[in-house]
Amino acid sequence: MEELLKVEDVAVKLGITRMGVYGLVFKNQIPALKISKRCLRFRSSDIEKWLDKKGQKGNGQRKKKGGN
Repeated sequence: MEELLKVEDVAVKLGITRMGVYGLVFKNQIPALKISKRCLRFRSSDIEKWLDKKGQKGNGQRKKKGGN
C-alpha cells in the first residue's frame, strides 16, 4: 500500500505552512484525499507528480523589478 502523507508532511515537503496546504486544497490546486470531514491525506506519488508538473511550468521564482 502506498504511503499517505499528512498535511504537516506536505507542508514540510513544500516549505509552506499547514494553512498554505489547506489553501491549495481549497482552491483544488493540489491533489488530496478527503478521508473524513476533518481528515486529509495525500498520496506521496501524487505529490511527486504534482511537483514535477509545477517544475515544468517554471522554477517558481519571480523576477525582481528593476533588472538583475
